Amino acid sequence: MLFDRKEGVKGRRFILLLTLYLLLQVLIRVVVTGNAELDEAEQLVWGQQFSLGYGAELPLYTWLQALLFSLFGTNIFAVSLLRNLLLFVIYLFTYLNAREITGSERCALAAAASLFLIPLISWESQRILVTMVLATALTAVSLFLFLRMLRTGLLRYYLLFGLAAGFGLLTKYNFAIFLVALLLSALSLRTFHNRLADWKVLATVAGFFLVTAAPFSWILSHSGAAMAKTGKLHRGGDAGLLQGYFAGLGTLTKAVAAFHAFLIPVYLLNFARSPRSEDLSGQDRDRRKLVGRTVLLAIFICIVMVLFFRVTFFKARWLLPLLYPVPIYLVAVVQERLGHRPFRRLLVCSGVVAGVIMLALPGRIVLARYAGSYSRMNYPYDQLAGQLRSAGFRGGIIVAENHQLGGNLKLRFPESRVVVAGFGPLPAANDQQLLIVWDAVRSGGVPRSLSPVVASLPASANGYIRQAEAPANYVPQRTERLAYIISEPAPQAPGSRMDR
Repeated sequence: MLFDRKEGVKGRRFILLLTLYLLLQVLIRVVVTGNAELDEAEQLVWGQQFSLGYGAELPLYTWLQALLFSLFGTNIFAVSLLRNLLLFVIYLFTYLNAREITGSERCALAAAASLFLIPLISWESQRILVTMVLATALTAVSLFLFLRMLRTGLLRYYLLFGLAAGFGLLTKYNFAIFLVALLLSALSLRTFHNRLADWKVLATVAGFFLVTAAPFSWILSHSGAAMAKTGKLHRGGDAGLLQGYFAGLGTLTKAVAAFHAFLIPVYLLNFARSPRSEDLSGQDRDRRKLVGRTVLLAIFICIVMVLFFRVTFFKARWLLPLLYPVPIYLVAVVQERLGHRPFRRLLVCSGVVAGVIMLALPGRIVLARYAGSYSRMNYPYDQLAGQLRSAGFRGGIIVAENHQLGGNLKLRFPESRVVVAGFGPLPAANDQQLLIVWDAVRSGGVPRSLSPVVASLPASANGYIRQAEAPANYVPQRTERLAYIISEPAPQAPGSRMDR
């Protein structure tokens, strides 16, 4: 690699600052609120048991989250730690990928810093995205291993790329689009044909199937549950053929534009008039083409999905693993113009964005009273859980109306088993305490999804509905209420096992 000692020091400093930044994000999250967002709450419920599949969601994120729960306990620290570890992987491997392609430490730093200019990564990935963050992290890792495989031809990189690709497919189905685009891009460049025709590709295939064989056998045997969410790709599916095409291409265009909305203008303003630099040694044009074509082919595959599979709806966050390489490609394109001044301006711009995000993330919660940004992060779960304890719930089975409520109660009652209505069998009265709980503000009576379990309760508990209420965190003028029923364990019959 061609970079001077000063730039090497800058690279280490950037990684140190990034580490401190993400650790501070974890600390702020723990201090400001112990609540889980919807995707996090779902993981809290699913992570109670190991499974090769979790309905329509692929299992890898849940496995990782369950591992951190076993190490640190079921708490918001473990939830936030996993998210920020994955973001660290994204930033680090963006740095490594750009250095692998350009041979320049400066370009590597610029590419990693550019991620702060993509709101889906710098903002949304700290707020609502969960499994998509893991998919993007594995996209970054897979790209690096693929580039190393093409450059060195070493057996270990063939195997590692296969393993990374397999793990990527256990995060999100759209990761397959990235893999297909990456392989087609490499096949389109004659430089890489020898590497792709090498017998070592068998190691890639072996690593891939080693990782995916068992989970995908589960998916094939539970295809109905695994494909349950594909309907959201076909919103407005009853529309005519042309209307469907316009809808699909329109939402795809908006999603792609939203991803680039801040990044591209900053690059145009910063590099359009910058003088060319002479530091061009080590630039590999074919690797730059590989990354650019991968992004274009991924978008083309999405267009094919619109035209031939009637996909009518895209969201920008769904495209995150596919468009992730864009800042790496942009840095490679402007490498000739990446002098000291434009490089410094880019770092300053990214630093300002990072600082604003650092303040805005907790600010939207703490200042919700004044900003009108009330969210579930302000919900008083701690106070309500305390009232449930005072009412006599000591721990047992919690039957919650939805994942948001169930996951957040799991944080407050980590020893309890949480069941969500509509997702799996509902328990009947047994030898454990049973807490049936729902949002009393949204539902006046027992929600239809909870009716079967309420009907199965003994007469002493059935219909005895109580409420807990508390002011919202940081928004005291707003009151939240939970309705609940506590059913005590069924008495043991004489001569039962416990009486012996």
